[in-house]
Amino acid sequence: MDRDNSSILDDSDKAMLIFAEKLTFDHHSMSEDDLNKLRNVGFSDENILDIIASVSYRNFSNRINISLGLDAAPLKGPQELMDVVEFSRKANV
Repeated sequence: MDRDNSSILDDSDKAMLIFAEKLTFDHHSMSEDDLNKLRNVGFSDENILDIIASVSYRNFSNRINISLGLDAAPLKGPQELMDVVEFSRKANV
C-alpha cells in the first residue's frame, strides 16, 4: 500500500503511520516536532501517548517473537495484509 497516496487514509492516519515508522526505525532522531505533527492533525497528548505505547509494545513483542523464531510461522490472510507482513519481515521490524 502506498501510504502517502492512499485514498483510504486521511491525514491523521498518514501522520500516525509516519510517526510509528520513525519511532520503529529511527527513534534516535525523534523530537518535539514529531509530536507537534501529530497534534497538528488533531491528536491530543493522551492520543499520542496511546500511539507511542502501542507502537512500543508491538516492537517489543515482535523482537521477542523474532528471537524465539516465532516470526517464521506461515500466515494466511488478505494479500494486502500479507504484503505488509512480508515487508516487515524483510525489514526486520
